[in-house]
Amino acid sequence: HDRLDIGAETNSEMAVEMIGEPRSHKIIVCNAPIVEGAVMAATEASGGASLREVVATAHELSPS
Repeated sequence: HDRLDIGAETNSEMAVEMIGEPRSHKIIVCNAPIVEGAVMAATEASGGASLREVVATAHELSPS
C-alpha cells in the first residue's frame, strides 16, 4: 500500500470542499511531495501536457 499522510489528506479534502462547486470537480489530489509535485506538475502543464500527463508525472513522485 501507499504510505499516506493523514494530515495532508485531511487538509487536501478541506481545501477542495472550501473551493466548492463548480470548480471542485476539476481538482485532482495526488499523493506526491507538495513542492516537487507542484513544480513538476506546473512545468508539465505550462509545456502543454494534458491533464492525464500532468497527473502521471505527479504520481511518479509518489512515495512507494
